Amino acid sequence: MNVKIINRLKRNKGQIEALLRLVENQEDCEKILLQFQAAQSALDGAFRVFLEENLEQCLQNNDHQKIQKLLPLILKK
Repeated sequence: MNVKIINRLKRNKGQIEALLRLVENQEDCEKILLQFQAAQSALDGAFRVFLEENLEQCLQNNDHQKIQKLLPLILKK
């Protein structure tokens, strides 16, 4: 279990919940946009950590098939 990724995702969950409350309460547009950006940035950070660790593992194991399978998904991002 990857603690770093789990912690990042939990933080992101909190940001999404805050965003949901802002939208439900019809808060100021600027607050909502800033919360969207914060949540997106946090999710991107978790994605980068996940990607780095999984690619490193694939490279260490010389798992070329898995790398070829992941590459289009990474480039799609």
